[in-house]
Amino acid sequence: MAAPNAPMRVIRVLEFYSGIGGMHFAIKGGVRLQHFSPNDWFIKSYLDATVIAAVDINDVANKVYKYNFPHANLMQRNIQSITVEEFDEMEADMFLMSPPCQPFTRVGLKGDLQDPRTQSFLHLLQTLPRLARMPSYILVENVQGFEGSNSRAQLVKTLENCCYDYQ
Repeated sequence: MAAPNAPMRVIRVLEFYSGIGGMHFAIKGGVRLQHFSPNDWFIKSYLDATVIAAVDINDVANKVYKYNFPHANLMQRNIQSITVEEFDEMEADMFLMSPPCQPFTRVGLKGDLQDPRTQSFLHLLQTLPRLARMPSYILVENVQGFEGSNSRAQLVKTLENCCYDYQ
């Protein structure tokens, strides 16, 4: 255990399905409004974290992400192309994931595991136990409907097999 007031190690965050950077923004503490004026906002981080890389295949979302976070290491590529060796080189302490929601939406076709958009998420789940050092934290967000999906069941099974606590 660290001594009180001892500097903590910066948490290295790897962001998947980064979109326009909502999770990046959230991990840094979000916005607090003062007097409801656009000029009176500030970002306050309660977590000493740095996003070491963000990954998304969507070029339009990536342009917005780069505008929001101009110095970010943004990789425009298919998550399935990331090798175990590349994961290990990044030495991430935390994974942020916001996988495609279309396979789970109530109004969608609910393709779940059969939907091709789920394959990158399954790739992440298959890669996790093969890492030399798994991240200490994994945060996954998705739409209502994901909680009853086979993809979520696969996530839970992977987390349990890797000895993670989850909620």
